[in-house]
Amino acid sequence: MDSWKIQTSKEIKEIHQILEAQFGFTGRLEYAFLRNSQNNLYMVSRDVANIDWKTLRIKSAGLYFAEWKTGIRLSIEGSQLVGPSSNKNILEITDLEAMQWLKGQDLSAPKEMRGYVLLKCGNDFYGCGSVKEGIVMNFVPKIRRLPANA
Repeated sequence: MDSWKIQTSKEIKEIHQILEAQFGFTGRLEYAFLRNSQNNLYMVSRDVANIDWKTLRIKSAGLYFAEWKTGIRLSIEGSQLVGPSSNKNILEITDLEAMQWLKGQDLSAPKEMRGYVLLKCGNDFYGCGSVKEGIVMNFVPKIRRLPANA
């Protein structure tokens, strides 16, 4: 059973600061955030503060937004919420590369890119990957990947 922690205003401010540092994010996320014992962040309505969490036995709540460890690695949905208001560490990819990404394949990136990047094709964001030595490591969950022959 996961233990859930509602993030304080200070922690939400830190989330915004990290998003600004990593991606140049200038928007505001007007939601509450829950963090579970695996450091996964979930976005929920601010009304969550009215719930007595000690009486509930739940596995998940809200929209999976990101994993928060050494930085914030956004989910596909998280990248779609943050991406349009971001201006750095965005890797523009082609339609072919987007399909490869959604099939779970790693992509190449410019050598100067490092850390977490948002993948963008046209006006769409396809998630977040980690760049090391010119390779964008894919984090698309297996359950969400397109079949290899698609």
